[in-house]
Amino acid sequence: MKKFNNVFYNIGISIQKKFFSILKKITIFFIVLVSSIIIANSIIYFVQPIENKIIYTNWILLISSSIAVILSVMFVTIKLFKQKKSINI
Repeated sequence: MKKFNNVFYNIGISIQKKFFSILKKITIFFIVLVSSIIIANSIIYFVQPIENKIIYTNWILLISSSIAVILSVMFVTIKLFKQKKSINI
């Protein structure tokens, strides 16, 4: 009976570690997201002439969309690689 309870205790610990790992990743994601929004908006806000604001806004949008595409491609390739690896094993 003691061994049986120990198995459930270990399963609970591993689930708890995974949950806090996911929670930490989500927290870091939102911190980075909010800070990048604040930085981009402050760059646009503090530029003086209106013509420069338009140029900076276009550059920031271009860079942000490029980063989003790169991250999504990396995410998909990592998921496909892990899926292929788990199928072959």
